[in-house]
Amino acid sequence: MQVGIFKDKEDIEITLTDDKIINITGMMGSGKTTLARKISNTENIELLSLDWMFGYSLGNRPEKVKNILNEFEKIHPETKNQTIFQYFNKRKKDKKVDLKYHQYSDKIYTYLIKKINAPQIIEGRHIYEYINPNFLKGKIIIKRTSLIHAYKRAFKRDLFKKIELYKKQEIKINEVFDKFYQRARVPIYDYIKINKFINKVLELKFK
Repeated sequence: MQVGIFKDKEDIEITLTDDKIINITGMMGSGKTTLARKISNTENIELLSLDWMFGYSLGNRPEKVKNILNEFEKIHPETKNQTIFQYFNKRKKDKKVDLKYHQYSDKIYTYLIKKINAPQIIEGRHIYEYINPNFLKGKIIIKRTSLIHAYKRAFKRDLFKKIELYKKQEIKINEVFDKFYQRARVPIYDYIKINKFINKVLELKFK
């Protein structure tokens, strides 16, 4: 049932609870966002990307998400100004940051599913990378695009974006190299992480 290195495999779909939530996860470039949008459009189900929650797509963050985060920080004041989701790579070495990344992930996911009263799609790599599988509700779809194909797409997509921004003089050249280094160093880590996640989810299903 594992993700392959060279060959794509069929997606894994597992129903964990009766909650009307569809969780979609997979490695960068695996096609999880494309699938989430397709299901959202064809079945008229609201889509919530965890990238919006973690600050990676600030320019595309819907007003509803901003409101959710404002309410969340009121209930969990310990998360306020903990912009680990926006400056994670820089703040890992910051000893002042008390809240760990996986702790934030668990808190925000638990908060979201408590607020849901209609069918909802939640997508993001954070599901397999940081969220405790025991907290998952509803159905989960795990994209099993091969490591090579997923990272080829993610590498081209993200690096080309940085190059275009550099050409427009919106960023410096070191930010292009930072993105290159970031994408080049994580594939095997993600491959191991997502396969461990698959095993954990299967254990929950057949417990």
